[in-house]
Amino acid sequence: MDGLATKYRFSIKLYLIVGTFFLAALWGCSAKPPMLSKPIKRAWIIDAPIETLWKSTIKALVERGVQIDILDKESLLIVVVEIFDGGNFSQLTAERYNFCGGEARVNILFNEENETRSRIMINPMLIGQGRNYVRAKVASNGNLERNYYLLISGSLPGEKIYEWLEDVEPLNKEK
Repeated sequence: MDGLATKYRFSIKLYLIVGTFFLAALWGCSAKPPMLSKPIKRAWIIDAPIETLWKSTIKALVERGVQIDILDKESLLIVVVEIFDGGNFSQLTAERYNFCGGEARVNILFNEENETRSRIMINPMLIGQGRNYVRAKVASNGNLERNYYLLISGSLPGEKIYEWLEDVEPLNKEK
């Protein structure tokens, strides 16, 4: 009976040791997602008709030199793929890890609010490549979304007139 009790105690200790290592491995591998100070803005309202916005966006993306993967006029969806080196990619992620490079697959979706206003939604998926060549999906810090919004809104034809700038008198240089 003593041999059976010893085997029983040994197997319990073995299960406890294996369980402890298993839980430690799970705890160590489950990294917390990066915490950002504020939510990432991914949708904007632009004062432009959808047709003008669509055409100027395509022109801006072509001029930037990104690869347009999907261009669907019916659903008003554009999917862009952009490749980054390590330094540029690390500036776009909320991760603290230094990547050797990465890829951004950016979904740009347009919705018509009314005849003169449109909504644009920019949703990227970032895939980073580490030093061991393992690819991993990483979180965005909002810079890529903002950069694409600025590219698209800056490509609209025409200039806005700011009345408050016209009220300023020029400086008199002669004294």
